[in-house]
Amino acid sequence: MAFFVSSLNVVNTQTIQLPGGTTAQRPVLPSNGMMRYNSTTGGIEAYAGGQWLTVAGVPGTLNNPAINAAQLQSAGITASGAYYFSIPTIGTKRIYVDLSEPGGYYLLMRGYSYDGLAYGDSRWTDANDYSESDLLSPAFGNFAKTSAFFYMTGCNNIKITAGGFGGPGCDGNYRSFVFNFTGSNTPSNLMFTTANAMSWTNSGFNTYGNWRLTFGHDRTFNPSFQRFGSSNNQTVGEVRGLYGCGQSLMFGFNAHDSPNDVNSGMGTNAAYCGGNPGGFSRGSWMANGGYVQIWAKGF
Repeated sequence: MAFFVSSLNVVNTQTIQLPGGTTAQRPVLPSNGMMRYNSTTGGIEAYAGGQWLTVAGVPGTLNNPAINAAQLQSAGITASGAYYFSIPTIGTKRIYVDLSEPGGYYLLMRGYSYDGLAYGDSRWTDANDYSESDLLSPAFGNFAKTSAFFYMTGCNNIKITAGGFGGPGCDGNYRSFVFNFTGSNTPSNLMFTTANAMSWTNSGFNTYGNWRLTFGHDRTFNPSFQRFGSSNNQTVGEVRGLYGCGQSLMFGFNAHDSPNDVNSGMGTNAAYCGGNPGGFSRGSWMANGGYVQIWAKGF
């Protein structure tokens, strides 16, 4: 086997230095048998059978955590599953990621309607793990959260997947709702502060109608979307102050029908008209018994 000086650097008697570069710097006209270090994926790759294949240093493992889901996809990994990621501040975390679209979605929280997480519960926004291992598959179930929800930076998109509710105004079907944000932040800040303006991927009241069919409530008037009690700095629904009972919710709609308000979504307020009893996603005048997942994208 011959090694060419222009392609290979002999470092010492035990090692050689492969040529390397980013994924974008791959040879324009590769030929079978080429081998290089890919600085984008962190792996050694070879060109064989007309395609680049990672042959060593596959990202997403405990010993080689991925930078993000895009790195997995650049390495040719297409199967959704639980992979290891390097998260700022907290280090290596194993997170389930859906790789079915570019950039992937990370599963960071889930809940059951009757979980006792009403508005103001610290578990929504704190930095702790809760039953984190339950998030290593895309199963729905009781409350679970990974601390990556608090620490993962660079996110600009949240997806809520929910369904199975029974009660006023809903049909029990599962749907996904995608929220886009100006700039990037942690998932916790995106959902529970108004630091970044928010909009639907599918704008308008058709999306609101689908939300109501999924989460349910028995009012259809003047909805506004609220994050942690505020309807400011977002374009979902109607931007307005609190009406009726004058209480707030964590992440969802207030449907104002003077003099009452009904809330629908996550973190309903136990003191609120329609929110009593509070829970992960339930209320006396809205649907109950369903499940919710919270995904993030853009890390």
